[in-house]
Amino acid sequence: MSPSNFIPGGILTAGAVWGVFMKNIGLRICAILFGLSFILTGLFGCSAARPIKGTDEELAVVGLVDRFEVRYEELRYVTMNYKDQLKARYGEHIWNSEESAQNYRAELEELVYRNITANYAVLSLCAEVAISIDDKEIQTAVKNRVAEMVNELGGRAAYKEGLKEYYLTDHFLRFTLGVDFCYSELYYVYVYDLGLIEHDEDILYDYIMDGNFVRTLHVYIQNDPGDDIADNRRKAEQVRERLLAGEDIKPIIGSSVNEDFGLTTTDGYYFTRGEMIGAYEDAAFSLEVGDVSEVVETPDGFYVIQRFELDPQYVLANLARLIENYQYAMLNTFIDERQAELEFEPNEHGKSIDLTAIN
Repeated sequence: MSPSNFIPGGILTAGAVWGVFMKNIGLRICAILFGLSFILTGLFGCSAARPIKGTDEELAVVGLVDRFEVRYEELRYVTMNYKDQLKARYGEHIWNSEESAQNYRAELEELVYRNITANYAVLSLCAEVAISIDDKEIQTAVKNRVAEMVNELGGRAAYKEGLKEYYLTDHFLRFTLGVDFCYSELYYVYVYDLGLIEHDEDILYDYIMDGNFVRTLHVYIQNDPGDDIADNRRKAEQVRERLLAGEDIKPIIGSSVNEDFGLTTTDGYYFTRGEMIGAYEDAAFSLEVGDVSEVVETPDGFYVIQRFELDPQYVLANLARLIENYQYAMLNTFIDERQAELEFEPNEHGKSIDLTAIN
């Protein structure tokens, strides 16, 4: 698991559902998919894209974020993911009884209520520039993307099983895909129409090389179900000691010690603020070139990070990608600021729901 698979703010940022459900790289759907979706029109049968009707319970409105209605299907998705996260952190038993669940009720509610606003921060900004999830082009793109997913998975039966496995409904998945396409449109408006985000290559090359990007490699030890978390931390500490003693990190990355199976390059991660999970990012930017971090704990495991000098030739060769990463990170700061202004306000039905009892 790479730190680039995280976006600060919460589990349900735009694109998270596609990334989890289809095991895609990263949380954001590339903007180019918006165009590709129209090419896909006609390649898949109508039955593949036919909506699956939600139940009354799934579609029931449980509250508002700003003027946007939040449905139970979304509340359940966010809640179940955070219940799993807290279970991994505190133990498999925590939701087994009302007495035990009570100890974690407040933390669960805070996480769910705070992060359920993520999609609506995107939609709120989009509304200001006349982008709507209900636009015909976006709905067509969503339909084509679902049809593609159904065909990739081998048919509607497998698609339905996948939805169930990941606490999803067809209606909610379509909603999050719609948010993704809105997000992609918002990117182009902010960069090219409004000029709110820099796109000049010369300016951004200097920005990258002037200490605003870091380059890191890391060893990652994942907390799998049933793991002894303390033992995993000890393994991470041992890796850190090896690096402090001068051992090369690259052979360790390629060994059984490391569990970041998604790391396919030894050039390292080049990134600016806003791209990585917060704990990883803070540690990386606090390091001098050559330094090794303390063990960095995240909900899913432990990182040991080493910072390296930026390679100007690498930056030049990969400038377009690095600029796009920077631009999306800047867009995410606008979204984070808007999300901080929003609150989930449950209605009477929403207030009656015990999050610890959702399953």
